[in-house]
Amino acid sequence: MATSARVHTRRGLWFLVPALTLCLASLSASAPAATYTQLTTDTGEDPTWSRDGTDRIVYTDDYHIYVIPASGGPRTEITHDYAGWIAWYPSWSPNGSQIAFWSVRIGVLVCPASADGDTAAVVIGGGGARDAHWSPDGSAFATAGYGGDPGDYPHVDGIHVFPAVPGGYDSPTRIEFLGGQSAGPCWSPGGTLIAFRNSAAGSNIFVVPSDGSAAPAQLTFLSGWGCYDPDWSADGQWIVFTYQQSQWDDPKLWIVPAAGGAPFPVIPDAGHPQTQPAWSADGSRIVYTGPGGIWVASDIGIPSSITEASWSWGRIKALFGIRS
Repeated sequence: MATSARVHTRRGLWFLVPALTLCLASLSASAPAATYTQLTTDTGEDPTWSRDGTDRIVYTDDYHIYVIPASGGPRTEITHDYAGWIAWYPSWSPNGSQIAFWSVRIGVLVCPASADGDTAAVVIGGGGARDAHWSPDGSAFATAGYGGDPGDYPHVDGIHVFPAVPGGYDSPTRIEFLGGQSAGPCWSPGGTLIAFRNSAAGSNIFVVPSDGSAAPAQLTFLSGWGCYDPDWSADGQWIVFTYQQSQWDDPKLWIVPAAGGAPFPVIPDAGHPQTQPAWSADGSRIVYTGPGGIWVASDIGIPSSITEASWSWGRIKALFGIRS
């Protein structure tokens, strides 16, 4: 029998959100075994898949940003002209021509997604907004935090949305402030929702309308060390994330229905840590950070019992009153 948690909207309406403690027989069923291969042999992290169909992956290595074909091959550094910068959290533009990243010294910058990346433009200055993620239509960034000094942890200031234009930093919209630390905002494919991690409820995954029209809904209810790094599947039905049961256990990749339901591990028997997942555009692969570089999991399967038990994508839209 499902338990539920209440979410209060700014209009004074109450919705019942299904908690993740659904007593489903499918919890004992595991997903079809995924396969995994190592793509790079370096200290790579923060991988993100391109969304323009070119099948490229951007990631960071030793505070520099590189692009590599998802099939393997030589990598291309796009931050070679930014000597001394500390670059993190890359995010693709929807058309694949640009990459946004965060520099602890400067803020959120945008540069060409090529070896000619020597004309970076500051779009969110000050270094206080991090984890910038580009909206599907390219018009905005979702960030963790706003303001603060470079090197601080400003993500205690909630999730913000900024126009993706020079000067957009001056007109942010804070769409979430649950307290605790919020991080890893990620837009849904349709641009109407943003998933993120918050520590106020034991470090779990939440979903909030991207316009801030309703309070966040808690999506995972897992105990332990915490959930991190959410990323949406291209069809909007699923969210992959990192889950670590305890400080002594390896973090693993899990998937949860985007509208609520029982989560399950992607590759539980991998035998190595798995963090920072990102879904491919076709939904068949997940790139992640593993030991000694970037890894790719293929043949991602969803247990049929989980699929049948999960809510529909239309249900989560109805939950927040979203029409498109």
